[in-house]
Parts: sequence; C-alpha cells; structure tokens
Amino acid sequence: QDANGKGDFYYTLPTLADQPQNATMTSNTTPAPYVVSASAYDVANNNQPWMGFGGDPVTSYKWGLYDASNVNSNELPQTLTYDFGSGDGCKLDKYRIYGDNNPTRMPNTWSIHGSNDDSDYTLLDTQTGITWTDNIWKTYTISNSTSYRYLRYTFTSNNGDSNYAQLMELEYYDTTREGDFLAPCE
Repeated sequence: QDANGKGDFYYTLPTLADQPQNATMTSNTTPAPYVVSASAYDVANNNQPWMGFGGDPVTSYKWGLYDASNVNSNELPQTLTYDFGSGDGCKLDKYRIYGDNNPTRMPNTWSIHGSNDDSDYTLLDTQTGITWTDNIWKTYTISNSTSYRYLRYTFTSNNGDSNYAQLMELEYYDTTREGDFLAPCE
C-alpha cells in the first residue's frame, strides 16, 4: 500500500486444514449425517455425548460421566464415537482437547481408534500421564494416512476425581486437506 492508502491488499484466509473436521453438534444426530454416541454419559446433569463436540467449551458443554444414583456409570474406560456418515470420513492427523477449571476430572489416559465398519478398530494414538491446568487446549499430532468413517475416543482414566470424569471439547483435524473452507470431510 502506498502513502495514500492505495495499492494491492493481501489477505491470509484460513484453509480447510486449519478447521476441525468434525461438525459442531447440536444433538447426538444433528447436523445430519453426523452421529455421536457414547458407552455412557451423565444422565443426572444431561451431559450428553454430542456435547463433547458442541463447538464452544466456554458454554460449559461437555461429555460427562457421573452418577450418584447408579442410573449410569462413571466407571472408566468409556468411549465417545464420532460417525462422519456413509461415504464420508476423516484422515485424522491432529486433534485437540479442551480442559476446563476441573483438572482432576479431565483425561489422564486415553486412546483414539479409527474404523470404517464400526467393528474393527485401528489404534491411532494413545496418551498417558497427561495433567491439566485451567481452561487450556492441548494439541496432539499423529501419523495417519487412512481416512476413517468412525473415530472412537476411549477415556481410560482421569486425574484423580473419584466421582466425575469429563471431556469439555474434542476436535479432529486432517491437516493434509486443502480446498473450499466449507467442503465436507472427504
């Protein structure tokens, strides 16, 4: 730009690789065709599976495991599965987890598996001994060249809370993708 404010302007736009590949969920089945399911969730506080992909951890959406009335189980391990829908998938090579202001409830040990038939799962990543401080994102990069329809997060242990386990927000990325910002995930 010259002294008169004239000239060429250049903008850096976010690429598809900079965006989470999972949709922001508003229920376990919305938006379609995406589906989120879990082996258990906090029925008493209605912390449903989709809330782990709610898009804004500040709003206190979370997938939680707690049960004082034995209606549901807070026993670990428990799983959270994201289905990209028939004919779709994600070549997961990065993911992020948000930790809130209850670090003892956050995951200490977990694994992520991928599948194209929701039956045979391939281990993509395992983390152990992870501790948390308040309100931070943790990012993990993995080596994977296969696109999977189903991604399953297995919450194995938390950081010491004996009554509650929770996952505030989980985002899946395929950093090799390029193209239209709103393109579907493969």
